[in-house]
Amino acid sequence: MFCKSCGKQIDDDSTFCPICGTKQTTDLKPKAESTFSNSPIIVRQSKYDETYKMENDAITLGIFLLAIALIFAIVGPIKFEDRKSFGQFPTITAIVSLIIRIIVTVWVVNIAKRQNREPSGWGLFAFLLPSIALIVVATRKKLFAKVEIVDGLNNEQNSKVLYNKAQEFYNDKKYSESIRFSEKALELDKQNFKAIELLERSKEEYKEYLKNADEEQIQDLLRKYSLNDDHRKIPEFTEIKSSETSSLLNGKYFEIEILFADGKRTTINLVGKSKKYFIEYGLNKVTYFDNKNDCISYVYNKL
Repeated sequence: MFCKSCGKQIDDDSTFCPICGTKQTTDLKPKAESTFSNSPIIVRQSKYDETYKMENDAITLGIFLLAIALIFAIVGPIKFEDRKSFGQFPTITAIVSLIIRIIVTVWVVNIAKRQNREPSGWGLFAFLLPSIALIVVATRKKLFAKVEIVDGLNNEQNSKVLYNKAQEFYNDKKYSESIRFSEKALELDKQNFKAIELLERSKEEYKEYLKNADEEQIQDLLRKYSLNDDHRKIPEFTEIKSSETSSLLNGKYFEIEILFADGKRTTINLVGKSKKYFIEYGLNKVTYFDNKNDCISYVYNKL
């Protein structure tokens, strides 16, 4: 169970919290006849963190190692001039191979942790197939950490639990996750002043991170984490026409032509099934929005 005061997880039979010393009331202890479920409720949320940068260095090394293996497979066995060289080669090869496997395994495990994936399975995969594991894990998207609301705790207690998790992310310099968990903590308890302070600090740190991102990514991240209020200013516009079309990526969707008061024109798209808006730019680049206003404001600033 969780402490009703500090939100830390404690033993189910604890009378006092070993962290803050607060006495636990009996109604917080699990009972066989309790109507509460011990399983957590998963809050509806996005599955992937679209701001995560692909691990290009890992892909490059994976391709390099795979190319070397293919070259040896094509060329065939190496010829040796003397028996001594022939006898030393397997030993040297085994040592080099082991070192490479260890380095790649550590690298893959760290990438898996950054992506919020299970590191042990990826570690075994990397040790057995180093080059392939590097390429595969480097092309994966980062999973968002699950925001869990514990059934049996009230909103204030769950808010403290989420704040503690947000603080862990902040300490690990995972500022986007810290922002998400802090915001959820405030949804449950608007008087959680620690979460308010942490949210502000996380946003400031995230702004510093954005200084190293390209302009296109900066605008996407500012919009995604509400770090810039300007994107919410919506110019006057009129929907001229709407036509239905389809694509392999989005299925059936509607193209909506927009005319702004200053004479600018653009087109936004609405997916019929998911009710999400999106715009397309560049080669196979798509940005999705949960509502029309954000989509129109974003595309207007790009004109």
